Amino acid sequence: MGQPKDLAQIATFIQTLITQRGKVAKFDATTPLFTSGLLDSISGIELIVFLEKNYDLDFFKIGIGPEDINSLEQIHSLIAK
Repeated sequence: MGQPKDLAQIATFIQTLITQRGKVAKFDATTPLFTSGLLDSISGIELIVFLEKNYDLDFFKIGIGPEDINSLEQIHSLIAK
């Protein structure tokens, strides 16, 4: 888990979420996704579901929230565990 291909897949999913919100924006590993307004709470739920489904995570069990996935870098740290 947590390999570069995983990050590319996650980045593509995030870009899709951003585009669905009608935004045109590029982001890198450290770009704040939620606090910058690129993603909203609905997008956050979609991202959490995506991560739980694809990386066998349970956000409720491990006590992770949107503040812990505010950047691709934070997501990488989470899935690399």
